Amino acid sequence: MRRLALLLTCCLLNASEGEDAAKRLLARLPKGNAAALVWQNLSTMPAEEVERIRRTIESGVELQATGTELRITLAENPRGYLVVAEAGRGAVWMETWVRPTAAIEKPSYHLVRTLLWEQTTPILDIAVDRDRLYVLEPLRVTGKDVKPTALTLPRPMPRDPRGRIEVSGNDAVRILLPGVRCAGVLAKLPCMIAREPWIVAARNYFEGLWGRFYTSAEVSGVVFQAETDGRTRVYSGIGDALRVIEGWGSEIAPIESACGTHVLASLETDQLQAFQYAGGNIRATTVPLVLDGPVTALWPSEKKDQVTVIVNNRTTGNYEASRVAISCTQ
Repeated sequence: MRRLALLLTCCLLNASEGEDAAKRLLARLPKGNAAALVWQNLSTMPAEEVERIRRTIESGVELQATGTELRITLAENPRGYLVVAEAGRGAVWMETWVRPTAAIEKPSYHLVRTLLWEQTTPILDIAVDRDRLYVLEPLRVTGKDVKPTALTLPRPMPRDPRGRIEVSGNDAVRILLPGVRCAGVLAKLPCMIAREPWIVAARNYFEGLWGRFYTSAEVSGVVFQAETDGRTRVYSGIGDALRVIEGWGSEIAPIESACGTHVLASLETDQLQAFQYAGGNIRATTVPLVLDGPVTALWPSEKKDQVTVIVNNRTTGNYEASRVAISCTQ
């Protein structure tokens, strides 16, 4: 392995724990040739702390535009933060430190859930039009004051289909299923192979600019994308992800409120929580809302300040369709 030439920094007064960890990392790296640094921040640490760590590392490495690549990654786990250095041939060095208590900001708001419909069979989505409630199932539409209508589909659905339903009034609906689109009056609803890009035929995911994903939300000028590898990534323009988020489920959606625009995420712990993105950091804005089972669908609704949430209740086995909003009362 080509060796890296390191110029160790002298001690700074009032150095942060992140800077101290960066110095310990520098002391462990081998000395040798100059390095081209590659940075990746996967943590939620404040932007000023990230910048302090960056300056510490850069002041301790002889930099050059090309040559041996030294990848520096900032990450986190349940206990705290990590700074990781990776060089050629699989060489890895890592230092950790405990997340400061002061850095954990208590969420200010809370989520309000209103149950609208419950049934034993799967629900893909719901739509509300005046007093009518439309419920989309994999092979039919039913609901409150809605005559059950079977869907004749031009292709089979995947094992776990996903779908959307929109109502434009006068019983006219638009349904999107994997590779299928249905549009017209409910009593006579033709379904055809979809031409517009949506969920991939015979699959339950989308394909987009940054690859395969289940759901996405555009918030604060960036795009959150819950991807098929189980991670949520944050993008801005063409290029690599700005952030990688662990612990979120496959269902996310944007939601507006009097206290700003948020991304609502289903967590892997059968909970819902809202977050905001600012200055490269992700902040939880609501306390988690505990659910009775996993979220099977999370879609925007007719109103920007509400989101449709479908939950499979572990106790009853029923599918529950609700609307969730953010209460900005602290």
